[in-house]
Amino acid sequence: MSLSSFSYTFICVTLPGYCVTADTSGREKLNFRPLILEQDYPEYEVIVVNDASMDYTDDYLSLMTKQCPNLHTTFVPAGATNLSTNIKYDTLFIALQYLGMAIARKPYMGVGRNLAYRSETFFRMKGFASTLHLQSGDDDLMVNRGATGRNTAVEISSESVTWSVPKNTFKQWFIQKERHLSVSNQYSTTSKFSLILEPLSRAVFYLAIIFAAIFGNWISLAAAGFIFVLRYTMQAIIINKSAK
Repeated sequence: MSLSSFSYTFICVTLPGYCVTADTSGREKLNFRPLILEQDYPEYEVIVVNDASMDYTDDYLSLMTKQCPNLHTTFVPAGATNLSTNIKYDTLFIALQYLGMAIARKPYMGVGRNLAYRSETFFRMKGFASTLHLQSGDDDLMVNRGATGRNTAVEISSESVTWSVPKNTFKQWFIQKERHLSVSNQYSTTSKFSLILEPLSRAVFYLAIIFAAIFGNWISLAAAGFIFVLRYTMQAIIINKSAK
């Protein structure tokens, strides 16, 4: 009986991705042998999960996917813990603020690891001369001093995303946040006013909800609950869509 007469079931195989090791001389080499991709089975796919590798696994898998159409890849970000989740949300929320303001032609800050500017702009502003006494924040303050709605552009494609290794402890993260916030007092008056509006409006909103729930009647309580759910839903939609 020929193999073509059998009815095959589609199979999906999921594997962890490890492909780079070091030999005795210290040189890195690939040791991933895709034998599973060479099997004689008509209907199957292989999904390799890159579990936050710090080697060349991702590059090698990208090369393999071009050669093997039934190979697919995904990944787990480094430090995918509760702390990492908090850091990612905090980073996303900050990005929504400063990128959104830049798109609205009111730029006020930038992140040095994903920031580009022309050399003539750098020298015209005398570089970081005015911020040499600071431990951090030179990128923030340079954008705050020189960026306008006419000379600033935002790139939000997936190819423009950069990855950073998150802090390992809450203490390290707190110190980093404290260092970043320490330069915000040197922002322009307009930037300070714009930045305080969002947390202030949020605080007033929640205080109003609590006040209505405690001192209001059932109508005000129902209205407060509806407004709270509406705001939460809109915020969830915006954040989830932006996170993609």
